[in-house]
Amino acid sequence: MMTSDSVPCIKIGDALAAMPSWGELVGSIRHGTAEEYRRTKLCLTVWLAEERERGTSSPWHWFLSGLPTSTGNLPRRFTGHDAQLLEGSMAALLARKYVEGDVATYKVLVAELPEGMMAGVAEEAYVWASDINTMRVFGTPGTRPGLRIASSKPSSARAMVPLADMFNHAHGSAYNCRWKFNDTADMFQIKAGQDLDPANVTDLTVTYGPTKSNAMLFQLYGFVMEPPEASPATTSALYGRVSQHNMVHVRLDLRSDVEAAASKLRALQVMDGNQCSAMLPGDVRALNYSLAPGVLASVCLTPRARAGFYNVVKTMIGVARLIAATKAELFSPKSKLAVWTTDAERAMHPGLLKHLRESARLSSESEAHAQALLTSAVDSALAAFDTSEQHDLEMLQRACSNETIGDSAGAAGAQSQGVGSSIGAECLRPFSNARNAVITRWQEKRDLILLRSTLLSNVNTPGQTTS
Repeated sequence: MMTSDSVPCIKIGDALAAMPSWGELVGSIRHGTAEEYRRTKLCLTVWLAEERERGTSSPWHWFLSGLPTSTGNLPRRFTGHDAQLLEGSMAALLARKYVEGDVATYKVLVAELPEGMMAGVAEEAYVWASDINTMRVFGTPGTRPGLRIASSKPSSARAMVPLADMFNHAHGSAYNCRWKFNDTADMFQIKAGQDLDPANVTDLTVTYGPTKSNAMLFQLYGFVMEPPEASPATTSALYGRVSQHNMVHVRLDLRSDVEAAASKLRALQVMDGNQCSAMLPGDVRALNYSLAPGVLASVCLTPRARAGFYNVVKTMIGVARLIAATKAELFSPKSKLAVWTTDAERAMHPGLLKHLRESARLSSESEAHAQALLTSAVDSALAAFDTSEQHDLEMLQRACSNETIGDSAGAAGAQSQGVGSSIGAECLRPFSNARNAVITRWQEKRDLILLRSTLLSNVNTPGQTTS
């Protein structure tokens, strides 16, 4: 028996598992062009669907038979009550985007690929393969052999690695194993990330992405990390930084009746898409909603891990100032915004939004208008939910005590009249779809409230008149 003074049986860096390259299923180039990435990603999805349809005759049946037969834990596959719990959330918009994208892509493949290539692939099998392609892949050097299409920039690919995909996720620095592709040994390896005492280790874990938010974990893998506020038994170490960079969905609309609307629209078209994206009429790239009558563009602002929360706050301020600015503030030679030499540059210069978000100050009236646009956008996002942030938190906490939660659960419950306001504790058991959905929507509301207060504190000082 090992004692506390014993040397751990497994030392940091020791190999725990390995898979030679011929056992990897390499699917798609990651860092080629966007079209190469999209095209080659489909390669692995179609291949998985075909091999699954072959059943026991597939040489990969031993691996495919161990994969989940259902992906109902992904929000895009939620139905009934589970799906209703997400209504009004960014998660619901993303889920619908995934669903519609899979169906549309399958129809395109059937119509455009040479006759017979998709004959053995049913839509259900393709959708399953698409989900598995999301849930069970690793990033790998693109020069490795396998099922791969050549790219002009073959720097990495997507690979499915049997057995390695069985390791669970731990967030922050809580994981105890690390994975890598060993080019010298030509194999995928998982090694101990710390000294491990088998007497005390109950689970070997890797990270699916140390900065992935709960929102992304939910969409890609179908689980969330339990926040400490929702369960007294949860340790903050496991939760780590998972609460940072969650996604919320806020819309700022550019209407056709505002001053210099055409120039503002052109400016939105060239802004940095890492922090927000402009949806134009007929645009199917965004989150599948329709533009209201009289709206030229709807800007979706979504905090992402690489962008950071405060960067998105500044971007929102910049977009709101762009919409609120008068024509004189945009084009007057005396204006601090007039940083271009020609009218064409003024309309198209990509530095406009950066200038607006970081250094520009409009007139008192325009700043007030920008502030009103921001608060209205956040308030509209909060109003889309049928429960409050506090009510959701009480639901999660009481479920841990095995109580039934109804509309009488605290003052916050009085706001709620929809499906999400009355849930039995048994429905919110750990790791259930319902609990994951409530945690997700609660975090969105909490982040929207934080976003609102941050915006108010950053757009509250009238600037000088720039006309």
